[in-house]
Amino acid sequence: MRSLVFGDRKDLFDSSLYGTVKRAGLAHLVAVSGAHLSITVAALTLALSALRCTRGLVVSVQVVVCVLFVLLTGAPHSALRACAMASCTVLSYFGKRRGFALNALSFCIIALVVLCPRLSVSVSFLLSALATAGIVLFASYAGHWFEVLMGGRFSGACAVLGMTSAAIAFTLPVTLALFGQVSLVAPVANLVATPAFTFLCVGGIVAGIVGAIAPFATLPAAFMCLCAQLFCKAVELLASVPYAATVVCAPAWFVSVALCGLAAFVLWRWPSPSRKGALRFIAALSTLVFAAVALFPLAHGTEVVMLDVGQGDAFVLRSGGSSLLVDTGNQEASVLKGLARHDVRHLDAVLITHPDDDHCGSLGAVLDVVSTGRVCVASDFLDCDGANCKKLMEQMEGFDIAALEVGDELDFGCFHATVIAPEAFADEGGNSDSLVVELQADCNRDGVVDWTVFTSGDAEADVLDPIVEAGAIHHADIVKVPHHGSAGGLSETLLD
Repeated sequence: MRSLVFGDRKDLFDSSLYGTVKRAGLAHLVAVSGAHLSITVAALTLALSALRCTRGLVVSVQVVVCVLFVLLTGAPHSALRACAMASCTVLSYFGKRRGFALNALSFCIIALVVLCPRLSVSVSFLLSALATAGIVLFASYAGHWFEVLMGGRFSGACAVLGMTSAAIAFTLPVTLALFGQVSLVAPVANLVATPAFTFLCVGGIVAGIVGAIAPFATLPAAFMCLCAQLFCKAVELLASVPYAATVVCAPAWFVSVALCGLAAFVLWRWPSPSRKGALRFIAALSTLVFAAVALFPLAHGTEVVMLDVGQGDAFVLRSGGSSLLVDTGNQEASVLKGLARHDVRHLDAVLITHPDDDHCGSLGAVLDVVSTGRVCVASDFLDCDGANCKKLMEQMEGFDIAALEVGDELDFGCFHATVIAPEAFADEGGNSDSLVVELQADCNRDGVVDWTVFTSGDAEADVLDPIVEAGAIHHADIVKVPHHGSAGGLSETLLD
C-alpha cells in the first residue's frame, strides 16, 4: 500500500514480492507515475462535479492537488512529468485553448531537462516519457483494434489493452537493452490489475487522510491493506503461469528502428482496423514467441557456455533441451541477456558453488524470470549461519532445494555430474567450502565419455591438491580456473 499510494518502495525492494510484480509486468504500478496522478485527479473531479462546482474552480483545485500529490510522494521524476503535463492540459481552459497532450508532454520534457540536466541520462525518466508518448499517440488506435477483434464488445477492457500495448511497444527497446527480459502475461495482468489498482490507489489515499485526521480510525487502513493482500495473491497467481516472463536479447538499435518504422507506417497510412488483420498479427506474434521459447533451445547441441557477467562466475552446461546454470554472477542484466543470447529459457537446475555475491548475487533475478527446476547447494549450507548463507537462503525461498554431498550424482541431457567436495564446511560457506564438481559429457550416448569439465568455484590449491592426490579427478578437457585465476588458485599439481 505504501508503494501504491506514496511511492515508498524500500520494503518492497527487500521482499520477494517485487520480483513477482516484475514477472507479471506490473512494476509500473508500484512506482508513482502519471497513472497514480490521473486516477487521483479523476476521483477528485468526479467528487467536485457531484457537488456542482464550476469548471474554473474544478481546474484550480486539480492543479493544487497535482502539486500536493507530487510533494506527498517525494517528487519523483515521473510524478513531476505527470504534474507538468496535467497542469498544462487543464490550465488551457483559462487560455481558451484545447488541451493537447503531445504538446504538453514535449513542453514538460524540455522544461524538466533544462531545470535538471541529469534527467537527460535518467533511465526512469526516459521510460516514463516513452510510455506516455506511446499512450498519447497510439493508445486509442490500439484500443480500437482490440475492440474490432472483440466484435465491438468489452470497450473498457480494450482501452486498457490498448494503453498497455502502446506503452510496452514504446519502452521495449530500452527494457530489452537494459534488463534482458519481457513479461508475456503483462497485457492480461494489466487488464486484471487496472480496476483493482484504481480502487487501491484512491482507497489508500482516503484511508490515509482519515487516519491523519482521526488517528484512532484505523479500520479503513486495515481494510485497504486486506484488499492489497488479495491483490498480491492475484499477482502471484499471474506470475506463476509458465513462461510468464522470459529472457530476451535483441539489439536495441534493431528494435528501435523496427518500432520507429512501424510507427511511421501507421501514422502515414493509418490502416483501418480489421478482425482478419488483427488475427494474422496475433498468430504471427504467437508463432514467434512459441519458437523462441520452445523450439530455438532444441537447436543447440551439447556445449559449455561461459557467460560474460563481469567480476563473477556464471556458465551454462546444456544438452538439447536440458540446461544447468553454475553460479549467476551479480549483474542481473548481464546474466539474463547471456541466457537469452543462447536461447536458455528453462533451467533443469541452478548449482551455486558457494554464497559469495559474485557467484550468486543474481540468483533472485534468474529465478524470477527463467523457469527453474531446483537450486543445488552443498548439504552443509542449509545449517550455515554466515551472513552470505542467510542472504542466499532468502533468494531461494519457495524453490525446491537439493542439498548435495560428496558422491552425489546429477544427470541432465548428455551430462553426468559428480560432486567431489566439500566433505564438510570449514569456512562458514566461504571459498574453501565451494562445491567441486566433475561433469562428463557423452555426446552420442554410446557409453563412452567424450569430454570432461572440472569446476571448483573459489576453492584454491590447498583444497584442490589433496583431491587430485587422492585420485578423485584424473583428467579434464575443460577447467574452470579456480577463484577467477587468483595466485593461490592453481598449482603445478592441479595443472599436471
